[in-house]
Amino acid sequence: MFVCHCGAVTHREIASAIDGGAETIEHVSDETGAGAGCGGCHDSIRALLDERCGACPRRALSIVA
Repeated sequence: MFVCHCGAVTHREIASAIDGGAETIEHVSDETGAGAGCGGCHDSIRALLDERCGACPRRALSIVA
């Protein structure tokens, strides 16, 4: 399933980037291209980050309020 339609990036590709260490939307975008276009997928990327790495201590340090 596509998460980012602009970049044709799938859920699996984003999950793989997160599992490989991507901790922010910017990191996911750098790795996959997702979120680099219109930004409409940012909420979906954020949800995947929360789902796959919500308790990661490194991610807590990178969240800016």
